[in-house]
Amino acid sequence: MRDLADPSPAQHGIRSVAARWGFPRPAEFTRTFRAATGLSPSEYRETARAVRVGAPAGVPPGGHGGSATGQAAG
Repeated sequence: MRDLADPSPAQHGIRSVAARWGFPRPAEFTRTFRAATGLSPSEYRETARAVRVGAPAGVPPGGHGGSATGQAAG
């Protein structure tokens, strides 16, 4: 998981991480990773990135995640 959480190899795609871990196909790696963590490799990477910058996962740095007024839609 360190390969996905480390910002320096983020330039490497999931395919290269999968190959480094011995998975011949990224889909196999993704299925195995999801079974072990509950997240896809991309979701895990995004969550790790958000934690590094202090933003909630899925919210871009500087984003507020709500409507233009800052309140959640609904």
